[in-house]
Amino acid sequence: MVAHQVRCRGLALDFTALVDWSVESIQKFKLTYDDVADQLGLSAGQDQEALLHHFQGHEDFVERQPLWTSTTTELFGRLARAVNEMGLDWWFTRATNSQLRFGRKEKGAVKGGPVGWLFLRKDGIRVSWSAFAGLDDLDSTDLTSELVQLFEAADKDEGSWPSKLGARSGRNGYWPDDYAIEDEPGPASRNHKARQEARSGQRYSRSVEW
Repeated sequence: MVAHQVRCRGLALDFTALVDWSVESIQKFKLTYDDVADQLGLSAGQDQEALLHHFQGHEDFVERQPLWTSTTTELFGRLARAVNEMGLDWWFTRATNSQLRFGRKEKGAVKGGPVGWLFLRKDGIRVSWSAFAGLDDLDSTDLTSELVQLFEAADKDEGSWPSKLGARSGRNGYWPDDYAIEDEPGPASRNHKARQEARSGQRYSRSVEW
């Protein structure tokens, strides 16, 4: 969003007049700053939506996440980012009481090395983790702001990590949609994969037409 003033007129304005002109020009903008942020994909809502999209491959997440409160969804987002920023991975399994796990799982590996387990329920999330990064063992408990804050402040020094996590590889943490879901949890994962393949096919068709 830009407003222009003729040079000679602009130079003739004193400071007060220039401020008044600026305010008047801004008020005439058709787009608000929030509108611009939305169009550029920089709004908080779009950031959260993009994060949740990584987890759409499991039927329990697809069915239950929309039933969570806004607070639970926000806490999940914060925990998800904190894990990812540690360079650790998220993946789904067929387990019914810990569908979502985080730790280290390389692409192509049959099993991962989890240090955290999430039980996705309709009324919220229960989380547990083993001792690592300066954190003590946590038995399964409801996800709270205090727990998320504790995790966000965890020691990122590799020396405090269990050996199953291995050394940091320098790569970013993987999201569930970065690789095939462990043991194919159910039809939602297959449907998600089919949608991705369909979109890829559509993009290929358009490129051929062009």
